[in-house]
Amino acid sequence: MHRVTAAFRAELVPGILCRETVPNVYLPMKDEERRLELKMGRFDVMIELTRFDERGHGRIGGAMARESTGICLLVTGTEQQVPSDEAEEADRRDYVVRRRQEYSIVAERILARLVRYFRFTLGNPLIQPYTHGLQAGMLNPVWTDESGRRIWDRVMTHAGLLTPSLHLYPKCRVRAYEEGDRVSLLLALTVESPISFRDELLAEARDAIALGHVRRGVLELAIACEVGVKHFYFEPATNADSAYSYLEDKGRINARVLEFLDAIALRTFGRSLRIDKPVSYREVDFLFRCRNKVAHRGVATFRDDRGIELTANVDRLSEWWAAVSDALDWLEDVARSA
Repeated sequence: MHRVTAAFRAELVPGILCRETVPNVYLPMKDEERRLELKMGRFDVMIELTRFDERGHGRIGGAMARESTGICLLVTGTEQQVPSDEAEEADRRDYVVRRRQEYSIVAERILARLVRYFRFTLGNPLIQPYTHGLQAGMLNPVWTDESGRRIWDRVMTHAGLLTPSLHLYPKCRVRAYEEGDRVSLLLALTVESPISFRDELLAEARDAIALGHVRRGVLELAIACEVGVKHFYFEPATNADSAYSYLEDKGRINARVLEFLDAIALRTFGRSLRIDKPVSYREVDFLFRCRNKVAHRGVATFRDDRGIELTANVDRLSEWWAAVSDALDWLEDVARSA
C-alpha cells in the first residue's frame, strides 16, 4: 500500500485576515497555528494558510492583523500502487486521471467550507466560496508519493475554460468583445458615463447567477426589477403624476410590480406588458412568486399557473434575468412612443 498526496493551491482574493501574535513579524502565526489537519472519508487533509503579504497589514480600531492570500491543501489517500520511476508519461497521466476527481472533490469541499467560515463566522467581506475552485492551482494539483517523489506535476486543465463568465455566456446578455465593439469601447474610455442603479442591480444579480447562488440571485433580480420599474415611474414627474393618480383612484399606493407592468402601464401609456409580451410577463410573475418563498421560507420554489411546485435553478434564473431586462426595455420603448 502507498500513501499518495495531491497538493492543491488557491489564491484568495481578497485575502483572509489573521490576528498578529507578534507585531511586525512577516509570519504572524506559528507553523502549528497556520496548519490544520483533519480527515474526510478515507483521506487525510492538511490545510496551510500561506502568503502573508506586507501590503495587507494594519488595523482600524482593532488589534493588528495581516492578510493571508494563499491556501495550500494536501489531500492524502492510500493507494494499492504508484507508477514506478520507469513508467511512461502516458501511464503516469492515466494514473492521475483515474484518481483526480475523487481527490479534487475533497479539496474543493474543504476550500468552500474554509471560505464560508471566514465569510460568515469571522465576517471577512467579499470573499466567495465558489470561484476559488476554478483556479489553475486547484485544477492542476502536484502529485507525490510518501517519499516525496513526484508522480505528476504538469498542467492537465486550463482554468480559463471554466470561468463563471464562460459558464453563463451568452445568456443574461453576457457578450464577448469583438471588432464591432471597438468604437463603443474607445468612447467609454474617453468619456465617463454614469451607471444607473438599475444596471448595477442587474449586474449583481447576474454575478449571483454566474456563481450559482440561486436564492441570492432570486432576491437580487427581484430587487433590480422592482427598483427599475418604480424608478422609471416615479423619477420623471410626468409618469409619476399619471401613476399616482391611478393608484389613488384605486386605493393602491403599494401596488405590486406586476401592476406597474399591466394595469398602471395601460393607464399611463395605453400599453400592457401582459398583452405585448405575455411570456416575459409570465416569467416576471414567476420570479416574484419565487422571491416570496425565498423571503418568507428561505426556499427557491414557486408554483406555476397549474399549481405545480417548481424549484428555481441557474437556467431558470437566466430566463428570469432575460424577462426582467425585456420588461424594463419595454417600459422605455412604450414611454418613447407614447
